Amino acid sequence: MEQVRTYALPGGHLEHGETFEQCAAREVVEETGLGMHDIRFFTATNSVFKESGKHYVTIFMTAVADLDKGGSEPEAQRMEPDKCQGWEWRTLGETREMERTGSGLFQPLVDLMEQRPDLCRTLEK
Repeated sequence: MEQVRTYALPGGHLEHGETFEQCAAREVVEETGLGMHDIRFFTATNSVFKESGKHYVTIFMTAVADLDKGGSEPEAQRMEPDKCQGWEWRTLGETREMERTGSGLFQPLVDLMEQRPDLCRTLEK
C-alpha cells in the first residue's frame, strides 16, 4: 500500500494537568528539538474525520522559535523518524497554496484556513 504524505505542524495530546502553553513547548521540543518562547493561544478549530468517525478540537498556538547559538534561524531536527519524514519552514501563503493544490495538508490545517480566515490574515502581516 502506498503511503500518503501529509503535511502537519508539530503537535499532540495534552498530558493530564498540562496547560496549552506547556503542551506546545513540550511537543515542539519532542518533535523538532526546537526551543520556543512567547507561546500564546491563537485559536481552536473543529475537524471531523468521517473515515475514522472521529471529531477533534485542535488548539493552535503561536510562538517564537529560539535562535540558534549563532543567532540565526534555527533548523528543526527530525526527532521522531518513525512518525515524520522531515520539517520545513513554510509561510502561511505557501501553506494556502498547498491547500489549493491538494498537497496533502493535515485536516486541522485546512480547517484553520477555512474556519478562521480573518485570524490567519493577522499572521501574514
